[in-house]
Amino acid sequence: MLIYMIFLLALFSYFYLRTIFRVLEKIVPRPRPRAAIDLEAESIEEEISREAKRRNEMLEKLVKYSNNEPEKFSTILAGWLANGK
Repeated sequence: MLIYMIFLLALFSYFYLRTIFRVLEKIVPRPRPRAAIDLEAESIEEEISREAKRRNEMLEKLVKYSNNEPEKFSTILAGWLANGK
């Protein structure tokens, strides 16, 4: 009789605790670790976007300068082409 009661108590405890842990898992989900590849790809994307932004800014400055000072810009451009830069 005592073994039967212990068995029922253990069985009841198992199902009760299992239910509680399932509810807690739904309420407070565990953070999932991000793969190292995702982190590396994200940093590469940031670096590329910074480089693209810098190049766009340089291009805009060159366009403004070529519109404002076309003679000087053509001289600078000819010098770059002559030096192979």
